[in-house]
Amino acid sequence: MHSLLLALAVLLAIPIHAAPKIQPMPTYDHFVLSQEWQANKCLNSAGGLGINSFVPARFDGATLYSCQDVPMTDEDIERAGGDSVLFKWAGCKEGPQNYVIKFAWANEGRCSDLNPTEWLVGAVSAFNGLPVPTVLRRTKDMYVEADELRQVYGADSVALGCAEGALTHIRTCHDRSSFARIPCSREVLSGDSCDGLTKIY
Repeated sequence: MHSLLLALAVLLAIPIHAAPKIQPMPTYDHFVLSQEWQANKCLNSAGGLGINSFVPARFDGATLYSCQDVPMTDEDIERAGGDSVLFKWAGCKEGPQNYVIKFAWANEGRCSDLNPTEWLVGAVSAFNGLPVPTVLRRTKDMYVEADELRQVYGADSVALGCAEGALTHIRTCHDRSSFARIPCSREVLSGDSCDGLTKIY
């Protein structure tokens, strides 16, 4: 009996710590739209620009971990607009396939709280809200000052991408609900890689 009481006393003396609180996964607060300048690959009404990605993101740059395990189907694409959606995506001259958009959803879109159709509609809405700048409609095989192109979008609202001095993509930031363009975070703006005369081909 004495031994049992002693054991209970020892157990009661051991502090019991509360289980650690599970921190909620960070959620996104905006989208980053990347439009690819497709050069001569795609001369449609988009003027050579096509959607490359529509990524949910955070202004503080935190990584998103809470992603849906929901695949995109052909029916999702049809509900979002079918061919009218496909031909706004990058690579249209080759005849874009559904798998290109499904791949984008699987890699980025599913980390939003939208379903696949809603995400596609949002991407197209953001894309349609950005008319092709006149400076990119003038002609092909020309040069334009990168700052001139930035001013068209607003210096705090765009990050240009270049490779070997030629324009490759344009990144803009969009509200998570209305998909309207908003100022970009420092992290997005720091990814701008165009400088001075930029080749448009």
